[in-house]
Amino acid sequence: FIPIVYLSVTGIFLDHTSGLRSVMKETHLRHSILPPVYNMQSWQNEIYALMIDSHDTNKFSLGTRLGFFTTFDNGRHWRRDSLTGNRANFVWLSRQFKNVSFLGGMGGPNYMRTERKDWQVLPPGAHMPTDITLASDGVSIWKTPKGLLSYQSGGGFKNMSLALPQTDFIPWYYFFDGLHSGLLIHAQWKWVNDFVALLAIILVITGLLRWWRVKWV
Repeated sequence: FIPIVYLSVTGIFLDHTSGLRSVMKETHLRHSILPPVYNMQSWQNEIYALMIDSHDTNKFSLGTRLGFFTTFDNGRHWRRDSLTGNRANFVWLSRQFKNVSFLGGMGGPNYMRTERKDWQVLPPGAHMPTDITLASDGVSIWKTPKGLLSYQSGGGFKNMSLALPQTDFIPWYYFFDGLHSGLLIHAQWKWVNDFVALLAIILVITGLLRWWRVKWV
């Protein structure tokens, strides 16, 4: 009963992160009411991005699920950078090009910094980038689930007009992966997931009630 219900409920929320992301990110849960797995005991499986300060060998930063942490004494003490107030942001990757630095977040927002100024929040558009590069003319190119996006400071993100490559075959792995995720059926497969999750919740609740009735009646 317990694993099916919490798996179904959390799945419904994650299916609709585009609309619920802001509320879920701004609602904080204290460690006192959470299981020990959420208490950060080590950096294992927590480091997603690394940025080194070329001017100071004792200073570097790490991107984690809980934000962007910087050390000034080679890792003995850490400070969480205030990217957008007190809210913890998942820093998915970091890229540094001379005096320009970028941070990509899972679910956004993304950030840019020039020289040693404060981080600047970029306009929405590049959701969960997996790579960033800087072109010679100052335009940055972001690799995202939506494809390649170009960003010019002050101009926002724009889809790049690229012709898609054509192939004569699709590997079995790609077919099964797309079928499992719903990609090959419809982009709105999340509603099918929601329907199945609700059926699972109804099934376990009615099953529990029947068990309770048989046990005590």
